[in-house]
Amino acid sequence: MNDVTQYAYDAQGNLTSVTNALGQVYALASFDSYGNPQSITDPNGVVTTLSYTPQGWLASLTVDSSTTQYGYNEVGDLLQVTTADGNWVKYSYDDARRLIGVRNRLGESINYTLDPMGNRTAERTKDVSGAVVHLQRRVFDELGRLIRVVGAGDQTQRYGYDLNDNQSSDTTPRNHKTQQAFDALNRVSKIVDPLQGVTALGYNSDDKVTKVVDPRGVTTLYTYDSLGNRISSKSPDGGTSTYAYDEANNLIRSTDARGVVTEYAYDALNRLTSKSYPATPALNIKFLYDQTADGNLGVGHLTGLQDSAGVLTYAYDAKGNLVRQYRSVGVNSGDYYETLNYGYDAARNLVQIGYPSNINLTYTRNSAAQVTGVKLAIGNKTATLASNISYQPFGPVNSLT
Repeated sequence: MNDVTQYAYDAQGNLTSVTNALGQVYALASFDSYGNPQSITDPNGVVTTLSYTPQGWLASLTVDSSTTQYGYNEVGDLLQVTTADGNWVKYSYDDARRLIGVRNRLGESINYTLDPMGNRTAERTKDVSGAVVHLQRRVFDELGRLIRVVGAGDQTQRYGYDLNDNQSSDTTPRNHKTQQAFDALNRVSKIVDPLQGVTALGYNSDDKVTKVVDPRGVTTLYTYDSLGNRISSKSPDGGTSTYAYDEANNLIRSTDARGVVTEYAYDALNRLTSKSYPATPALNIKFLYDQTADGNLGVGHLTGLQDSAGVLTYAYDAKGNLVRQYRSVGVNSGDYYETLNYGYDAARNLVQIGYPSNINLTYTRNSAAQVTGVKLAIGNKTATLASNISYQPFGPVNSLT
């Protein structure tokens, strides 16, 4: 095994560098009186600058001229996060420092009602006018267990428990009930679905599932090695599959019921580097990482996929955004490249996709970074695909034109 990570410290005990198994170095510097680093340089050479409050809490984080700011109350509860585009979210708390409210830049809010145990008994989502647009209530028993979830239309989800506090039943608003039984070690031993189909489970001494009998009576058996890795599965309908692992518990070989073998390889960081099929090499695929050609800040990222059709390459910027992907495809004796380019705002929100043949897709966003319009440009011609997109508070699309 070569997956060794090294740590270095200064005379004051501050962590100054982390070097991974591939020799890639993360450097920490300029420590304040609390030992917080004010500068972190990653293996791409990208510097993250950090500042802190007098209490030592993170106040800002800047990467590639984009700054995220954090605000706190006097006891250190997070009150506000402001991203580089000016968007923000604010949080409020009760006297027990429990979260009771969230508000966004648009003026939408979520308010939580808590019981004395801190359980959320009600959740109200409000629009910019303060009107409640979504209400969900929760009911807890005297042991603090959730027993009912009630929607705005009184639709109710119910939960039941056994004497050991295991959830033994789940009943939907349509009265579809699923039941569970548990063994002496509180492991699920039986599941009864709403149609009364029964699934039974068995375990080994390490709490790994070794046997599953489905509602049809079909039995599937599983075996494991001493480290808990599954090494085989066997069933009448699925046949027998086997698995092998390396010293780091990475799957390196699997054989399915048809006898098809798949082999896997990894780098020193346990990242998958290849997936091979000995019987059909044309299906092999390689996974490439850390490539830095042509200004690609790719260290720490998946930077390419290689298969029989060609190579798909990914390029990243200083913020870690995917800014370009291109595929090389063999055409006669040369290569043909298909390129996609991506553009982002200061807060890493996608604003543009550039396709081959001078085709561009652009996204317009509001002050809360929600997409409000989509346009497609082909050469000198532009078409609006969607406009006036509105959203439910903190939720999905409500309407569009």
